[in-house]
Amino acid sequence: PRRASNSDVEGQAREAIAKGLSGGPLRLRLSTLPYRDTSGKQSVNAVLQIGGDALAQAAQGKEMAVQVYGYAMASGHVLDGIALKTSIDLAKVGAAVRDSGLSLVTAFPASTGNVDLRFFVRAGTSEITGSIQRNVAVPVFDAGESVLSAPLFMLPTAGQVVVPFQPKGRPQIRIPFYVGDDRFVPDPAVTLTPGRPRDVCVFVWRDRTGPTAPYAVTAELVRSGQAHLPVRIDGVPRIVPDADGFDRYVFSIVPPAVPAGDYTLRLNFVESGTGRSSRTEAIVEIER
Repeated sequence: PRRASNSDVEGQAREAIAKGLSGGPLRLRLSTLPYRDTSGKQSVNAVLQIGGDALAQAAQGKEMAVQVYGYAMASGHVLDGIALKTSIDLAKVGAAVRDSGLSLVTAFPASTGNVDLRFFVRAGTSEITGSIQRNVAVPVFDAGESVLSAPLFMLPTAGQVVVPFQPKGRPQIRIPFYVGDDRFVPDPAVTLTPGRPRDVCVFVWRDRTGPTAPYAVTAELVRSGQAHLPVRIDGVPRIVPDADGFDRYVFSIVPPAVPAGDYTLRLNFVESGTGRSSRTEAIVEIER
């Protein structure tokens, strides 16, 4: 493939980000988490996963160059941006890159409302690129509201190539992907196997204006035009409070034997005593 110049790449990046394009040879997946830290500052945390299949084509020689451009936008205006240019040592992590890809963990400052995330990635020295766009709703976090994050399917950091990155020109944002002392990476493209447990974490911001009781959690698979299918939860969810004000609900779901395809995984949270309920959802793929 023709070697792409820096001006070529920067031009492609500007076009992809300006137009909000999604696609390209590099398969990109994105997991996001609107967040509020202990000082009340809001942000959108993002895990950008670059798929290993296309990376295998770019992973030639001893090192692989990776360029990532990312922007957070609102109402057509840029809120913040990142530009990462790094090199991956294939002698050390080449097998992991080819097998499971590469995950970039970053964060953008944000306010309540809709935030438009846009990323462009180039890998290697050829024209192997990809782009992705995602609209993220940042909710109100206050004492009188309960907010549930999307279900985050937990992957251990061990055995993966994880690149944490934030620009040096602004205050660093705390990355909240941890439960107690254990860090994890959210899986942005979830494939479930019937009968095989998968660990899930939901960040719960509680209404603290009155007494709070633990939520009871149930799960189901939802598909248009079909009856909802119950999903077993192993044991009782583990509730891990944190100084940031979020309770992390951690549990294992066990998918039932169902036809392969895409489903919505719906988690229902019901407060003991009051019966007040909330729910959160994620698109998952059930494999054969």
